Amino acid sequence: MPSESLSLEHFLNGFLEIGTKAYQSFGVHGKQLIARPLVMEKGHGFTCTCWSPYEDAANVLLEFDSYGAGMVFAWKSRAETDGVAAFDFIKNNRAGLAVSICMGDEVLGSPEDLANLDVTSAYENAAGRVKFKVRGRHFDDEMRQSFLGICMGFALLAAGIYEKLDMCRDEGADSEGEAHLSTSIRYERSRANRMRCLAFHGARCAVCGFDPVEFYGQDFREVIEVHHIVPISQMGGPRKIDPKTDLIPLCPNCHRAIHKTNPPTMPEKLRSIIESKRIND
Repeated sequence: MPSESLSLEHFLNGFLEIGTKAYQSFGVHGKQLIARPLVMEKGHGFTCTCWSPYEDAANVLLEFDSYGAGMVFAWKSRAETDGVAAFDFIKNNRAGLAVSICMGDEVLGSPEDLANLDVTSAYENAAGRVKFKVRGRHFDDEMRQSFLGICMGFALLAAGIYEKLDMCRDEGADSEGEAHLSTSIRYERSRANRMRCLAFHGARCAVCGFDPVEFYGQDFREVIEVHHIVPISQMGGPRKIDPKTDLIPLCPNCHRAIHKTNPPTMPEKLRSIIESKRIND
């Protein structure tokens, strides 16, 4: 089964520059994690730093680059669409962290708060910083990494820039299954949904338990694939996808085995086949 904590590497799929440095704060020893999305243009992105001021607390400080205010304007303009998805993501994160967000004196607790934000005033008062906080949980290095991934995911999702992580356009937004006629029919898949699926379920195969990062190393984290429980070719057109219930992570072998039949074999059936063979062996 996948780890209960979100893996930053799995979630952002390697599009990050990550650094660490040791620190001590009120007797707490650990790693201060520093990360920034490499896909964002220099000067227009942001850096996130995560640390624990106490044993039962953690902070993530998001600091925008010189021209990073444009991202806050994107949060505001997309509040009713991507903002809703971003708050849903951060409030229902797999690690179960109750995250509070503030920008200076402005508390950001809902999409409405983003929509009503006076960006210029808030940005100047907060010196271009947004703080994410969690209290009442023990934080080790792994949990701090999970928290950092959650916060960066929120920032990218709220700004509607997930498509940049795939270096291509994702015009279907959160809907999948739109048919495009070329020499054959292909169906649009959302990169954002892939990332949300891995954020919620983890990046271990839901059928056989294979984890490419554990087996091959960090450079092979993209090996894991995302499977649609209902094939998108059978959706009858674009529809909203719930990454928690409609998608699961699979290794390439299990994914191919599932699609060997039509309709695809249910994951539970393939899992039972594997388990029975393990018992017999």
